[in-house]
Amino acid sequence: MPFIGEGTRVKIGLIAPSRHREAARLQKALEARAPGCAIRLNLDFSEDDRTALDATQTHWNGVDLAQLDAVLLMGFAYCDPVIPSPSLHQDWGVWRYDYLAEQQTYSYFHSLFQDLERRGVRVLNAPDVHMSCFARPALFERLRIAGLDLPETLCTNRMESVRAFTAGRQTVVWRPATGRSIWQLFRDAQREALIAFNRPPIMIADVKAGPLVRAYVLNGQALMFLAFDYPHDGPPERLESFWEIEIEEARPALARLAELVAGRWLEVQFIFAEGKVWIYDVDADPATEALPAVLQERLANRLAASLLGMPAEAPVLGEPPRERQTMFLRRMLRILFEFEESKYS
Repeated sequence: MPFIGEGTRVKIGLIAPSRHREAARLQKALEARAPGCAIRLNLDFSEDDRTALDATQTHWNGVDLAQLDAVLLMGFAYCDPVIPSPSLHQDWGVWRYDYLAEQQTYSYFHSLFQDLERRGVRVLNAPDVHMSCFARPALFERLRIAGLDLPETLCTNRMESVRAFTAGRQTVVWRPATGRSIWQLFRDAQREALIAFNRPPIMIADVKAGPLVRAYVLNGQALMFLAFDYPHDGPPERLESFWEIEIEEARPALARLAELVAGRWLEVQFIFAEGKVWIYDVDADPATEALPAVLQERLANRLAASLLGMPAEAPVLGEPPRERQTMFLRRMLRILFEFEESKYS
């Protein structure tokens, strides 16, 4: 089903920080298909931006958001309204009025974005979707209860629990229990550095035998499946590489996941093994900037076409893997591999 019916004049709002490259890429893809359809609104919390909110209307620099067919919210990460942003240059011995202003600004925009749906604006994704994905242990448990397949996981800071979980397992990975992060190998060094009563709990998980796959999902439909391979320190050296695949069997599970988290634009990381989709991560604000440039463009084009109700291009299968882009010369990659040695073996 198309996101927006054909034959209509479509207006898509892109709310993102002014330097958000993925929003700029998507705006270009939208304009190439339907000139004038993309309305860019900068989420910089600048005094130059003016919003007006009353009982029936929401205006942003003169744009009536209720007249938009959809709003894509990018770069608005969940922020704990109680804990201030850390800074070594602030004296917390005195009252910080700037912290209060920052807190109230975030609270205002959070309420504005959350209320757009009630006012008839379709939002991808509203703040409550980000919040539901923020605490991974609670999210994983909810998905598991609903019948989806997830690896065995443990959230703890107790050493005896960690030793019991890792006993007999060849490969275990870890990640912080909240926020956006990446699963990394969990070895003796990580165990000794991370597990203690005076440290926050972390998540550890069993690893299924199979390739890690990233799926980019719009309204329950996967626009792209990307297989992933770890860096190799050569020769020839290379960073992570990606290539497009198709896993038709994974589509029902991804549609069910999107329904459960009420997420309209998601990145899902999973391993397809034993005929099941083993879910390892869900991101309500997909970050694609680290992908190879050609895959970034391809995904933006498919997203733009789907938002406009146009048919997206078919998967490009069988092409060689594409390496993650880097600003470094090849002879400097050794430094990068040393940095990433804690993540990959």
